[in-house]
Amino acid sequence: IFNRAIFIDFFNKAIIKDCTLYEETLQIPETIDGYPVAGILSLGRAIDSAKTLVIPDCVTMLSGSVFHTAGWSDQIPLETLSIGAGVSNLTVPMFYQAKNLHTITVAADNDTYCSVDGVVYTEDMSEMGVYPAGKQTTHVIPDSVANIDIIFDNISLYSNISFQMGAGVKGYVMEDGIIYNNDKTRICLVTGELSGAYVMPDTVTALAPLAFAETGLTSVTVSKNVTSIAYAAFAGCAQLESVTLPEGLKFIGASAFDGCEKLKRVDMPSTVRA
Repeated sequence: IFNRAIFIDFFNKAIIKDCTLYEETLQIPETIDGYPVAGILSLGRAIDSAKTLVIPDCVTMLSGSVFHTAGWSDQIPLETLSIGAGVSNLTVPMFYQAKNLHTITVAADNDTYCSVDGVVYTEDMSEMGVYPAGKQTTHVIPDSVANIDIIFDNISLYSNISFQMGAGVKGYVMEDGIIYNNDKTRICLVTGELSGAYVMPDTVTALAPLAFAETGLTSVTVSKNVTSIAYAAFAGCAQLESVTLPEGLKFIGASAFDGCEKLKRVDMPSTVRA
């Protein structure tokens, strides 16, 4: 299965570049033809079949596209991932197509990462590393974690997750499922708990792209101090029926209300330019 899909590096170790095993559970071998497996460039079409992937301790390198589909789909079926002690180069973009992934488990003796409740953190538990986009249950971020910027830096992947922030998180405040910056002038993310009517605090002057996407809002009153509605800010709010926009609003971004099927009318302020 693997012997024609590897190359041997300068250290006489095997690097996987393809796989023709189409199984729901895929176990990466520790050796191939007597060579220890050190890295994975691609799993080929196998990644389009695997729901469970187990990566052993000997693997130290994963390519940036290792979890990307080899076909035409925009996502892979992977649901659970087990990472051994050797991997040290995880990045969120690796997982852009792993939208069904709900659990990542890291070996206890990995010196770079650890996992809590299926979420990856740095080994010292100070920073979030990877949040699986398919996680359905509410995750409580440990108090030792100060940095969760990966969520806000990759908002298109994390627009509808549910979590509770720990006491150590810096730079953000969370109220009723809405995450603001510390002075509550910017709405960064809504975690999926928000539903019904919402009146935005007048402290808010800016919304992040996709901030309210796919939430259960039925009506929203936008802060009088907001001058711009960001890209796809309310996209996919299928229950949204009423939106009140303030005079002084100047710009409405592309796809701001895409997928809001019950929203029949929005009265535009005279100040809106586009």
